[in-house]
Amino acid sequence: MTAREEGFVKGKAPTIEQDALVTSPAGVQARMTAGKGDSGNVSAEQVEGSVEAIRAAIAAKDGEQLTSLLSGASKAVLDAVGNDSSLIESLQELPEAERNAAYDYLHLSITDADLLVDIIYQRFGVMLLGKNQHKGDAKNHLKQKKKDNAFAAKVSDNNVDFTAAHAQQIYSAYMCVPQAALDQITFVFSETDQKDNSYDDGYAMTPLNNICLNIRSGAEADRTGAPSQSSADPMAGLMMGGGVANSTTTLKTDAASNTIFSQWTAIHELGHVVDGSAYYSETEDFRACSGWKEFDDPKKVVENELLNGNVEEPYLEDFSEDEKEVAKKVAIELTKTNDLDAAKKIVSKNKGKLSNYSQEEFKTLVEDSHESISNEDGMNLFKAASLTQHKDAWYEMNGYLWMGHHMKRPTHFHKDKWWSYDRDTREAGKISAYQSKFPKEDFAEAYACYYYTEIMDKKQEAGGQMPAKLKAWFDAHKEVLAKKPEY
Repeated sequence: MTAREEGFVKGKAPTIEQDALVTSPAGVQARMTAGKGDSGNVSAEQVEGSVEAIRAAIAAKDGEQLTSLLSGASKAVLDAVGNDSSLIESLQELPEAERNAAYDYLHLSITDADLLVDIIYQRFGVMLLGKNQHKGDAKNHLKQKKKDNAFAAKVSDNNVDFTAAHAQQIYSAYMCVPQAALDQITFVFSETDQKDNSYDDGYAMTPLNNICLNIRSGAEADRTGAPSQSSADPMAGLMMGGGVANSTTTLKTDAASNTIFSQWTAIHELGHVVDGSAYYSETEDFRACSGWKEFDDPKKVVENELLNGNVEEPYLEDFSEDEKEVAKKVAIELTKTNDLDAAKKIVSKNKGKLSNYSQEEFKTLVEDSHESISNEDGMNLFKAASLTQHKDAWYEMNGYLWMGHHMKRPTHFHKDKWWSYDRDTREAGKISAYQSKFPKEDFAEAYACYYYTEIMDKKQEAGGQMPAKLKAWFDAHKEVLAKKPEY
């Protein structure tokens, strides 16, 4: 199955969110915090007075005055305005640019989920659908919504499953990206409210250009949650693929881990839609950024990636030349089928070539090496076999530390193909372990990092950077990415 035929890209596993900044109206680079102002020092009378001034500016359709008032408002004032649905609805009487600027300031304070969903449609042209709306009647629903003004009488099925908190984060994310990219989305839908790890935070379906952003990703507790420093879960923070089993180190070094994750996911999945429109991740120049290679032929994987100078000492030191040949056949079989019994049969058929090891000893080497993917000693027993696991774990923590020490090009199996990438590129500026899964995820993670401007500040504070080659690619393609593709 080719990347173009695949048409379904799963999202990332859940991780921890933390506070971040959001961009100010119309993409201006000045920042305002999600929890703006010191509400504790503002009296009820002051809040009421400020709200009345904002109400008067809206009634007078004085967009300049309204923007000035909102830009200097405390969180208490913004919340008071955001909780007044009739006042929010009156914003639609303003000219589009001034209305959108007001929405940008107020969206984190609007608590009416249905209202915020309508605002997202009016502001960005993106429709958010509930768990059932995106199924059989989705096309009719879309046609109806496009005929309606955003604040027309509520359609009976408009009680969507997105929480206000999640819609707020989606709004914040979409402020960071080109409108041309949002114009490519057919619709965004929710799918589950499960609270365990048995779901995806999001996924994109291309070429349909439908995006799923699950409800749980925008839960209030996640929106303001601080990174866990607990040692009770040694894998905490490692979803993004840190270099060591320590959540603090991971969060400092991985770009994706230092974000409000529902915002990051919204842009990441949009990146898949953008990629699906032009197949950027399949182009030679994009793949060259991370040094991607893909292999369909198991023999070439073994010869080119595992045995041809990529792995340091791929055989045990005391292997005879004949035993190396047997090992190579075993590695090719495992790369092709992942069938340990079939690999052992190869050892049995070639037992006459074994000199330093008995048949059973050699089979034990194969078995130990193949199954001990996180055991460094096991890997060192028989490296040509140990690197042929058909598991996605190779792009993440299990095995990567070993590959980082012993391989010039980490190699793993994913989406019915074998992939390898440049280790030096990853070490120079890793966005996340997830980008190393295969080129589609590399593009989506880089897209999120490039457009999610908040992360760049946090990365610089942590001493990390977006990989220079990837950033240069996005800089070179910025104008193209900001235009809707011609089909």
